[in-house]
Amino acid sequence: MLKNKGKLLLVFSIMILSISIVGCSQTTSNKGDINAEEAVFDAPSYSRITKAELFEKFGETSDIEEWSNKTTKGTFPMTIYSYDDKNSNHYEFIVANDTNSVVRVTIYSAKNWSGTGTDIKYTKKSINEMLTLLNIKPKDSAKVVADTGVAYRISNVSDNVGDVWFLGMTNDDSTFNMVKVTYDLNYFN
Repeated sequence: MLKNKGKLLLVFSIMILSISIVGCSQTTSNKGDINAEEAVFDAPSYSRITKAELFEKFGETSDIEEWSNKTTKGTFPMTIYSYDDKNSNHYEFIVANDTNSVVRVTIYSAKNWSGTGTDIKYTKKSINEMLTLLNIKPKDSAKVVADTGVAYRISNVSDNVGDVWFLGMTNDDSTFNMVKVTYDLNYFN
């Protein structure tokens, strides 16, 4: 009988210890932490991926456009692969032909692209809050380089995102209708 009580006490102690460890390891969400449920797009996962990796994530598309991006840095042959999601938001992934990697993605809200649906909502116009929508944790050196009321641009964003530009912003209902996420600034002015 004493032997069974010892085993029961041991099992009970292990359960209490396990619950304590799990409870203590839970963290609260700090400002700037990424909450995947708040993100409308997982921007870092598309940083400089190949065309084949893009097809694995989004599938193949027949909506393909070849063009040359002329900048002060030179002329760069590019290919745009376009997709629509289940909410009718439109995505244009720009692949640099010389590296075969995604260098920018532009996302258009359903309302902006097709005239139906809604624009994309944000809670507060700040670096951390806006980048959370794209699942990006900014570097300390990230800074706002433009805030015109209708455009909000952040540069030196993270290790894998060079520039993010929110466009078509409204203060009345806290929405924007387009965002450009640039992974490789070498191809753009």
